[in-house]
Amino acid sequence: MPAFIPHTPSPGTIAMQQQPALSNILESLYLMTFTIRQLEVFVQAAADENFRATADRLGITQPTISNHISALEREVGGPLFDRQRGSSAKLSPKGRDLLERAKLLLSEAGKVNASRFSQAENPSSLTIIVGPQLQDHIIRPALPRYYALPEMPDLNLISMLPGEEAFSLLRGGKADAGFFNGDRLTAKGLNVDLLRPVAVGLYAAPDLADSVGGDRNIINTAPFLMAPLNSAHNDWLCKIFHGAGINPINIAARSQFSDVIKQLAIEGRGLGVLFDDDAWPHVEKGELTRIPIDFVSGYRLMITRPEPLHPTLSAALAFWRALLKTS
Repeated sequence: MPAFIPHTPSPGTIAMQQQPALSNILESLYLMTFTIRQLEVFVQAAADENFRATADRLGITQPTISNHISALEREVGGPLFDRQRGSSAKLSPKGRDLLERAKLLLSEAGKVNASRFSQAENPSSLTIIVGPQLQDHIIRPALPRYYALPEMPDLNLISMLPGEEAFSLLRGGKADAGFFNGDRLTAKGLNVDLLRPVAVGLYAAPDLADSVGGDRNIINTAPFLMAPLNSAHNDWLCKIFHGAGINPINIAARSQFSDVIKQLAIEGRGLGVLFDDDAWPHVEKGELTRIPIDFVSGYRLMITRPEPLHPTLSAALAFWRALLKTS
């Protein structure tokens, strides 16, 4: 059985334009959490007429609001708001046309979800939010083992870093659990379980590592591999660099994918922060060298709602908890 990876698909346009087939559309939208989230954010932004106010009220960043709106605008083929600097964000004609249908879709989607959870004696799927590095290096390779076990539900994966948007999905019952690598944190209304410490290091190809050594002044001028600007991952990198007395001034490349950062580091393109567990096999092969700079260790976290899950989902979640605690 394949794992469902929710994303923003082109069928989202169909969902907005073909109301007569609403039940079939909602059936497909049930696995498309990002599409539902975009509609939720759009409705809230339409009410506020101010993206900053919406971001503050929802506890997420203004760029996140803009990203959700932009994704919807790509689907409908035009602007949903008439946005001008210094003025309120009024709905455009396309925005007014979409608003009522978005409210209808969200209302019906809520009824469908409520019906599924109240009527299903044996839930058919487990939905977890997971950081990209864990998804690529631990979750995906373990899927054959998971599905080889008897009576395991389908696994829906939402790739997302820890933050208020992920916590909102958990609180709202749109995800059953979240697994992340990061700092110790608290999330209002949710349980946070520290599964294990995780360590990161600064890595580079051997020749580049030898040229910078452990001198912070030289390291600061070396090429660095970073995450995208205005992302939670980049903010975290800046935080740990600051704590270690590192101030990168030469950014060679940016990527949201840890595999890309690792490959660029192996190719000698720059210094990149990698999880020690992920980098060590390449150190043993002579492809990477760890720069002698220590960062504060983080944790592998599991975040859940306080309410107990259905026994079928609890058994499935126990598999992933045990794996992520020991891997």
